[in-house]
Amino acid sequence: MHRSRDHLGKESANDQRNQSSGRGSEKEERPGSPGPTVSQAILVENLGDPGSEQRKEATMYCGDEEIPWIDLDRVCALLKGASARLESLFYKDPCYIRTITFGGPRNLQLSCFSPQLSRFTPQLSAPPLLELLLSHKSKKASDPKDKVFALVGVSDSAHTFGLIDYSLSMRDVYIHTARHIISISQSLDVICVKQLDANQYELPPWAPDWTRPSSISGMVIIRLHHHEPNFTASGDCVADVQFTSDGHVLKASGFILETNSTVDMAYMKRGAPSEVVPALEAFHDWWNNFVVTHSNPVSAQAVFGRVVSCGTWDHEDSQTCVSKLEAVSAVSDYLLSGSDMLRLDPRSRPRTGTLGSLGNSTASLGEQDDALSGDEEEKAQLSTILSASLTMDRRRLFMTRVNHVGLAPANAEEVDVISMFNAPEITYYTGVHAGDISNAIDSKLSSAFPKGKNDLLVIYVYHETPNALVNARFFIDHALHAHADFIFVLNGANTLKDLIPSHLPNVQYRERENSCFDLGTHGVVLNENDESNVHNYKRFILMNASVRGPFVPAWVDVCWSDVYMGMITDKVKASSIQRYARIQRPEKKMRMAGMTYNCQPGFPPHVQSMILATDSTGLAVMRNKCLNTCANGHVEGVKCETGLTTAMYESGYQVDTLMAAYKASANFSYLDICPPTDPTFNAGYFGFNLHPYETLFFKANRNVDPTIIEHFSKWHANYSSWDACKKSK
Repeated sequence: MHRSRDHLGKESANDQRNQSSGRGSEKEERPGSPGPTVSQAILVENLGDPGSEQRKEATMYCGDEEIPWIDLDRVCALLKGASARLESLFYKDPCYIRTITFGGPRNLQLSCFSPQLSRFTPQLSAPPLLELLLSHKSKKASDPKDKVFALVGVSDSAHTFGLIDYSLSMRDVYIHTARHIISISQSLDVICVKQLDANQYELPPWAPDWTRPSSISGMVIIRLHHHEPNFTASGDCVADVQFTSDGHVLKASGFILETNSTVDMAYMKRGAPSEVVPALEAFHDWWNNFVVTHSNPVSAQAVFGRVVSCGTWDHEDSQTCVSKLEAVSAVSDYLLSGSDMLRLDPRSRPRTGTLGSLGNSTASLGEQDDALSGDEEEKAQLSTILSASLTMDRRRLFMTRVNHVGLAPANAEEVDVISMFNAPEITYYTGVHAGDISNAIDSKLSSAFPKGKNDLLVIYVYHETPNALVNARFFIDHALHAHADFIFVLNGANTLKDLIPSHLPNVQYRERENSCFDLGTHGVVLNENDESNVHNYKRFILMNASVRGPFVPAWVDVCWSDVYMGMITDKVKASSIQRYARIQRPEKKMRMAGMTYNCQPGFPPHVQSMILATDSTGLAVMRNKCLNTCANGHVEGVKCETGLTTAMYESGYQVDTLMAAYKASANFSYLDICPPTDPTFNAGYFGFNLHPYETLFFKANRNVDPTIIEHFSKWHANYSSWDACKKSK
């Protein structure tokens, strides 16, 4: 938007695009227009040297009219101070007021040319890139990449942003921009920009789309960031974030505040700007539920008013909020006279209103222009609810279990978790449902958690070695999902605990001494808290850190845990296994399943224990056999592992594995062809090695096919169980 008058019309967009200075130009042409419009106003600026006085001289031109920039800025400040008068002029469309006082001409300026360089970083010589992006988000650009590139050179990121590369995709440009802002600022403010936007570039939830919203997308959402007075929910701590190797997943530390107990009706502004009844109905629903828990004193009314207005109503003066509520009440008495909703009745409101001339309920103020023409109080009252409707738009009121109250996205639910990330300025409504978040910031967590409690528990036993650490990190990055609860059990000293996203409502970890081996450790966790983990779940996956995965083929949409639990079934199958069951059971049900089946001499044939899936019935058999005991040595540990399969047979149940050779054996006749080898060792699977796609996980601690493990780990770096397990439901 900024160019010297001498250069106007002389440089092409391509010329500008090849410059890394970040300067751009934009002018909206309207063929056939009789004269200039506000959108055709041009800001002409002598750019000069950075920091020079020339750079502070700017002029706004609109047709033949012109005004010095500094004078225009003063006019806007005066208009902001006269907001009460503006409410009576634009009572049917408060968007005009926001344009004049918060946007409009003032949105053309760079922060460094205002009296305050930056509200948050006045010590800088150039404004932060985020502030510039926010200031100019509503503007158009012929190339959407210029919404970023045109501002980089005049921001404090001019020397740190990196190469201005127009060959990058829009997705890559916007992801890089968000990642850069987070890394440089050590703040997560940028994530607040993205609030229910259309995801035209398939961006992760933490990366904003800086293109101007389409006119068909409806009203622009009034965003919940950068309020005054400043509020820092997490004090002066900086953001604790990590990005995955591909840079597309953001992990942020923080803590869960609490869980929603109540959410009220969602409000979405539709129709003409002057339509007020839908906003009143939502307002009533919110107020009625609020009063139930917070009663009706002036202090509570002030809280409600500040929440509904997203803090735009006076922070210091409670009476301001109360007066606003009284204005809404007066409108409600008449416009909702035919409604079956409860009346809004703050104690301090006057018992008489001035809107009697409006008569019965109406859908639009446009039908009442004549009645409203002369009453300034009426206009102010109607302006109040219409103004509130802007901040209510596409949101709903929530109240938590300890009676905190706020606004949440329209798709919020009663089981949502609210968390606060370690970052200046923000408390973030994660929108994560009880029973899912990596932060709802993680790009793989774009969908909500399932309603209700998960019935699947995954226990992951870990003892630190270099190989186990790599396997566990891969599991954390690619196996976690919203439809199971995960407990990591850390046996002995470790560095893994700091990488476990235990801030998620469905992820926990335990630290303990290195004892009992894997199966005994599973038993310890199952027995804790009066066996609560046994009683609270119906399905179980017990595994350890010796395997790497999941490796799910690209041509299938399945959740890895569904594949394993899918083998546990009541489907009746005939069995020919008699040598080890000792008794013949013609009908058997699957009660335990795993990766592989081992027929190595010296041990009973058995399902190997690096991954075991079972249900409550199968778990009871396993616990009765040896899962409740702590093995005192390796021999006892192996005896427990190999004995579980025999215990299933002797209890009248069958077992299953994902091995193709096992699946191909009719009527469980695999023992007739089972080679006398461990299939997870080199060439132990009929003379060759298992493929990762056959069992979804791969035994990674035996130096078998290290090349395939290395490449598959890279090729599946973008795989997300958060996505895959959502699709499979």
